[in-house]
Amino acid sequence: MRAAHSEIDPDLRDHNLEGAEYEMTTTTPAAITHILNWQKGNAGKVPYSETASTRLDSGTAADLLTATDCSGMAHRMVKHFAGIDIGTYTGNECTHGTLVTKNQNAAATGYGMLPGDCILFDWDGGDWDHIAIYAGNGRIWNHGGPGSGPLNWSLEENVNKAVKVMVRRFIEWPSDTVTHEPITSGSKANPMNGKPVPPLIARGTGDYYGLITGPNDSHGGWYASEQPNIRLIQRFLIWNQKADLTVDGIFASTTASAVADFQRSYMPDTEFYGQVWYDDWAKMASL
Repeated sequence: MRAAHSEIDPDLRDHNLEGAEYEMTTTTPAAITHILNWQKGNAGKVPYSETASTRLDSGTAADLLTATDCSGMAHRMVKHFAGIDIGTYTGNECTHGTLVTKNQNAAATGYGMLPGDCILFDWDGGDWDHIAIYAGNGRIWNHGGPGSGPLNWSLEENVNKAVKVMVRRFIEWPSDTVTHEPITSGSKANPMNGKPVPPLIARGTGDYYGLITGPNDSHGGWYASEQPNIRLIQRFLIWNQKADLTVDGIFASTTASAVADFQRSYMPDTEFYGQVWYDDWAKMASL
């Protein structure tokens, strides 16, 4: 999937990155990193208004802090940092860029989505009511109103509240970072067959399932929210590798060893043996 108008604006104007938490990876477009960092650094500083004359202003750092609404926020973020005009309200923003998915189940998990993608929401079965920017790891930035924004919300919670959703990509990523729809043609006996890549390890996040001892980007079951997917990996390894594992949701050395055995058999060009990244998960789910 490739988005139109993918040029990155060489003039990334002054902006407040106070409190920034989004680090650029080797594949993350610079504009997306700046968009996410700006919203993090300016959370709650932008007044809400659907009628303000400043709603679409995006030329300077000061413009970005003037009153706007959800569609105005999405417009000015992409216009300022990427030089791309995505439209001026949800009714035409829904026609720009590249369609990622209309599948509500996929959107709720973030499957196939990349940071910087925009999610449109229809709350009542009519026109598109809202737009937000995906931040990765199951979170979105948006200007929800009526109070000041931007606000950081749960992706899954808001997708599940909607009648329908649409995800569109306005800023191009390198082609090898784009995921596809879940593969469901593998064995029905495979515990992971057809399971979408979890948003925690989606492409571009830099996170993976690995040893519980770390490092920090490794999600090994320290938190309860990580354990269901690790148990799924362990069940797969027992099924596929006949691994002698306890299905406990803890990514210890025995699980890492079984993952490495799987990668040697199916993914000989693996860079990080014993770790489960988005491509490892997708391969496991396809068998």
